Amino acid sequence: MPHVTPFYSEHDKPLLQMLLSTLTDIDFAHEHEVERVRASTTPPSLKASLIRKLAQNHHDRRAPYLHQITRLQSREPGFASR
Repeated sequence: MPHVTPFYSEHDKPLLQMLLSTLTDIDFAHEHEVERVRASTTPPSLKASLIRKLAQNHHDRRAPYLHQITRLQSREPGFASR
């Protein structure tokens, strides 16, 4: 499949930048929390459970922003053809 270069209108670019920035912040916070759990003295079995919960929370927090990006992509007329 050829590489598709997304095209966003000038109107949508600030929103896209905000969405991507928010996703970056969420990812950074998640990695920080996971590292904190890994470095803790918590028993390994509890660590695994906490990390799974963090992963689910991470997924849930990212979902609305990914949904917004998908909506932007689907409404851009030049997106699919580029």
